[in-house]
Amino acid sequence: MARFYLESTDATVYISGASSLLALPSQTYTAVRVVLTGSTATVDLSTLSAATAAKTTIVLTKAGTAYTYTPNAATGMVSVMDGATTVAILPVGSDLKTTTLECTDGLTQVTVNNAGTTATTGPVTPAGNTRHLTAADADSQTLNFSGTVAITALDATSNADLSYITATTVTAAFDHSGTFTGNLGSANVTVASGQTMTLTAAVAAGHTIGGAGRVEITALDATLNADLSRITAATVNAAFDHSGTFTGSLGNAHVTVANGQTMTLIATVASGHIIDGAGTVAVTALDATPNADLSHITAVTVNAAFNNSGTFTGNLGNARVTVASGQTMTLTAAAADGYTIDGAGTVNITALDATTNADLSHITAAITYGAQSLIMSVMNAAAVEAVVGDNGWDWTSDGFIIGDGVGHDNITINHDKIAINHDKIASDSAHMSIDLIGIVQGVAPDSLATGSYN
Repeated sequence: MARFYLESTDATVYISGASSLLALPSQTYTAVRVVLTGSTATVDLSTLSAATAAKTTIVLTKAGTAYTYTPNAATGMVSVMDGATTVAILPVGSDLKTTTLECTDGLTQVTVNNAGTTATTGPVTPAGNTRHLTAADADSQTLNFSGTVAITALDATSNADLSYITATTVTAAFDHSGTFTGNLGSANVTVASGQTMTLTAAVAAGHTIGGAGRVEITALDATLNADLSRITAATVNAAFDHSGTFTGSLGNAHVTVANGQTMTLIATVASGHIIDGAGTVAVTALDATPNADLSHITAVTVNAAFNNSGTFTGNLGNARVTVASGQTMTLTAAAADGYTIDGAGTVNITALDATTNADLSHITAAITYGAQSLIMSVMNAAAVEAVVGDNGWDWTSDGFIIGDGVGHDNITINHDKIAINHDKIASDSAHMSIDLIGIVQGVAPDSLATGSYN
């Protein structure tokens, strides 16, 4: 049997064979952790003082119920038996309790009767109900624990598999920059300040990663349904390097689309998120998320599809919108101001009077105007100028004069009335054909909208 002296006051000892632990004379220990790592590992603590044994924890490879516990009244020790094999020999303290055993189903402790002839086991609730172990120790280990499992040095075991650990809470510390390729299981990871944890979207998806550090997610395009919503580190970046349709959740990630590639996603997924890069962002189903905020999408090319009629109230950002044939996109002049909207459908502009300097010149789809727009805008020259530009409209001190842009002034709108010059209409009938009912009702006819009056 090998004999080991405990030199450190806070030691972790790994045992793979038959061993005996001895304390150094006059040494005071704060914590001793003995990990049995093999099927033939055994440990004898009979030489340790009760005070040192009380500060010792033995890590076993099975559930506490898999062992039997046999006290020896003559020696004052308890043998932990795995079948016929003695796994550990434990001293008994003045409280009639043994060293703590850390089994796969939690912490347990053996209590003997006053005569030292019978033993019972029961769960132990350690201070803070927390079990500490390194990622190297936790890797691929099965552990069921009613409390917190705190894993340290995750960055030092970059391929650690924590998926076999079941506990009330599992935490893991990532204290130095590195690339993690393992399995996080249910661990809540904290990335230290100034450090970067790099991992693929497949590894990161669905996991909780926080802290003051940085998380770099690679290959987002390879896991198109990735859920990044629980990654809340101070900085979260994600790379989209190949074209694909993303259907997951971006969380706080700042996504970069590679040059020549296209990231396609529905408006509800894109809304409010930062997406940049030299590639293209194609936003679909914009009509299904009428309050979508695309203002943070700054990729070189941003396209958005409006495929069903509806009223848009959000922010188009840099998007070029295409309205599908037979459909109508309704939005205020303020929302449309300066934006490019094309397609075979129709754009219906409302509240033109509220944005008198609106620039609608980039809208190449067919335009209609809300029922109130034209007549309400009569009180403001600039607003009506914004409707059709200079061709065919003149502003005088008396009101608007509608003509064909080449001196054929046939109808004058004087604020609250329409005056018709019958002589001019008669003489210039070849140049003018206007739906007066449409004007009175406040609906600009298509001929006015295009500036063509013949």
